[in-house]
Amino acid sequence: MANFKKFKKNVETQFKSMYPNGKELYLTDIDREVLWLEYLSLFPEDANQIFRERTKHDCQNCRTFVKRFGNIVAISQSGALMSIWDNHSSMEYPYNEVAKGMSKLVKKFNIKSIWRTYEKSMGIDHTTQRTENGDIRWQHLHCTAPQKFIVNGDGINGFLVESKTRQESFHRALSTLSLDAIDTTLELIGPEKRTDDEQYLYKGNEYRGIVSEFRKHKIKFDKIKTVDGKNRYAWTVTAKTPHISGIRNSVIGTLLQDLSEGVDLNGAIGAFESKVAPDNFKRSSKIVSKGMIDMLDKEQNETSC
Repeated sequence: MANFKKFKKNVETQFKSMYPNGKELYLTDIDREVLWLEYLSLFPEDANQIFRERTKHDCQNCRTFVKRFGNIVAISQSGALMSIWDNHSSMEYPYNEVAKGMSKLVKKFNIKSIWRTYEKSMGIDHTTQRTENGDIRWQHLHCTAPQKFIVNGDGINGFLVESKTRQESFHRALSTLSLDAIDTTLELIGPEKRTDDEQYLYKGNEYRGIVSEFRKHKIKFDKIKTVDGKNRYAWTVTAKTPHISGIRNSVIGTLLQDLSEGVDLNGAIGAFESKVAPDNFKRSSKIVSKGMIDMLDKEQNETSC
């Protein structure tokens, strides 16, 4: 089992390298039984011979590890997936081929949730079998979970559902709220030096920060070409800054939605202010934004041509 001991150590080393500086870990959406069966099938016959009743690597403890933890991934700065099997170039045959196949398989599937566990020990490190000829020490796939990823057993499901809801909400916001609507909203809010009385948007100062932050993410999101890449970006951002995920369903989000859907500017502002302004608040005049003026100039120039 000397080669297997190096194999399990490489898997553990790779796992530890995936969460530096608070990086989040996730699970891809592959069936657990398929994951295990693929793991076994990747061993060449000459490297997985029958030992008593089962093949050498058909181990209950490794089975539990692969099914529970084999689809753990991280997202790199470039948006690519990293798996616990990626250190295959440092492994010996046949484990390098097994890990290479597992890495490729795990990354074929979309992320389904953030990863959390309720126990520190991920699997069992080793077991001892007593025989007539002496003890046999069996090595198993095993890692240790950092405290950050450990959640009380009763709280895991709620945590995972909440994180998934945040990701879906943020992804929807990035997909449906337009950059024009964001820019118009920021124009209505105006620069920081503008007082509340001078703003086009009632209490606009309160929303400048989150709208500006969302704009940066919108620009990055729109540059991503693939569906998977966009999904991963939403996971990464909501894991780091969960407060941004709910912007679409916030009060300022209703204004962004209306403007994105083509609602008249004054009508959209009126709907927004009906939610945030006091009952006795009255706007003295209609709002004409710079964007509206530019659009009017463009239409006039086109007409004159």
